[in-house]
Amino acid sequence: FGSLALANDHKGVSIKFDAVNFGYNDISNKADLVISDISFDIKPGQFVCITGASGSGKSSILRLLTGAFKNFSGSVLLENVPIGNYNLQSLRNQTGVLLSQQDIFQGTLLENITMTNKHTSLEEITQLAEKIGLIEFIQSNKDGYDTILDPLGKRLSKKIKQDILLLRVLIGKHRLLLLEEPFNHLEKEQKDAVINFLKNEKNATIIITSEDKSTIKECDVVLKLVNGKLVNTSINHNTTS
Repeated sequence: FGSLALANDHKGVSIKFDAVNFGYNDISNKADLVISDISFDIKPGQFVCITGASGSGKSSILRLLTGAFKNFSGSVLLENVPIGNYNLQSLRNQTGVLLSQQDIFQGTLLENITMTNKHTSLEEITQLAEKIGLIEFIQSNKDGYDTILDPLGKRLSKKIKQDILLLRVLIGKHRLLLLEEPFNHLEKEQKDAVINFLKNEKNATIIITSEDKSTIKECDVVLKLVNGKLVNTSINHNTTS
């Protein structure tokens, strides 16, 4: 990994993909590619939706942007610098990530929420818990934020686990948010509240994956994938970043 630190600025990052091919195995074999010859530009602070059917490559773009994968050709640039030039820890410090393989660990509810965001205020956590509908779970447990959670969130409903993981990524300050299907488990009122929060209170570049039409309408830019290829890029002129 690289030695450069991604600057701790109060604005989103710019992102550029230029003829990117990526696969989890041998990318010299076209059959192993999960995304193929993809190019796009994202401006700082844009709210972007990547849409397409299951297996189209949506999640793979998010994973590439975490900096953890090197098996690609073409260019992936953050702030006009190749992503591999950045120190991985500095990327992680500036990026909030919600991906399907994440889970709950054994520890208190508060520890599961805050993770590395140790300086986040309890007030911010509680306000966001109200927005996503987790506050009832917190208040209904006599130990509240000190409630001990089992490994992998055993005994928790799927919705509560998703609420905790979403709250984890929303707290604190990030320049980039990568969110895989973040709203599927939310009621409309909660989804609208979270989208409003993201658009108006986060100085970050936000990339989500979604197939929900009402969610897509809220995004500034929509990238549509089919079988690992970018087939359409559209701008929603009725939105504001």
